[in-house]
Amino acid sequence: MKKTRTLALGLALSLLLAACGGVQGGGTPSGGAQQNPPSQSDQQAEAPVSRLEQIKQAGTIVVATSADYPPFEYHAIIDGKDKIVGWEMELAEAIANELGVKLEITEGIFDTLLLDLAAGKADMVISAMTITPERLESVDFSEPYWMTAQSVLIPKAAEGTIQSAEDLIGKTIGVQLGTTGEIAAKEVEGAEVRSYELFEAAVLDLVAGRVQAVVGDYAVVKNYAATRPELTVAFELTKEENAVAFRQDDDELREAVNAILAKLKEDGTIDQLIEKYEVAPPPEVKAEE
Repeated sequence: MKKTRTLALGLALSLLLAACGGVQGGGTPSGGAQQNPPSQSDQQAEAPVSRLEQIKQAGTIVVATSADYPPFEYHAIIDGKDKIVGWEMELAEAIANELGVKLEITEGIFDTLLLDLAAGKADMVISAMTITPERLESVDFSEPYWMTAQSVLIPKAAEGTIQSAEDLIGKTIGVQLGTTGEIAAKEVEGAEVRSYELFEAAVLDLVAGRVQAVVGDYAVVKNYAATRPELTVAFELTKEENAVAFRQDDDELREAVNAILAKLKEDGTIDQLIEKYEVAPPPEVKAEE
């Protein structure tokens, strides 16, 4: 009987100790691995903040561009200050306004803009950037907002003698480094391609006679032809679509910009900017509209 009472007392003491000493600081049993599940607020705090949320928290969106491509983006003196302007820069400003943040423009060489994007130096690239399979391997694009064509700029004195890609055989073609114009020019067999960091440098060499043709976006070469009477646009090589470039997996930001672009198309903002900057659509694209 005494033995039974002793066993019973020992069992009671064990249960009491387990109840009192096994729950500490939050009620987790001392010998177990189970802990209280995190609250919803804790889970939200631990979740990574999306690029869109980072932009809104910072109050600024950074756009990378190569400002040597009028009328898309270029330098101009406004109120005595050198500023980057152009129809795409106003498009970037409209996107920033819709997001409720300020626009910051960072300038770079076109050939390295996507590297700058990958390095986190910008949130997106707006720089007459064409969607290509090669670029889609490293970045994502918005829905296209402009149809263009790589077109051939030549001296007016050569008008009538350079009318097709075959007429470029044996000629030296100037292009901007890293552009689809460079790709299109290199597909012309028998032509020599000379690449420049700045598009304007290629045009200057065309005027000086160091190259016989320059390939670039139609609106851009048309703009140079309008300001330099000694030049003219000969013909189109390719058809392309321009869009905003994003880092891969910045899906929330890309979707937000897509929604804004759709709104800006619907309310006429994009058409107004195109008209303001006299952005000429390629003749073949215009004919299809």
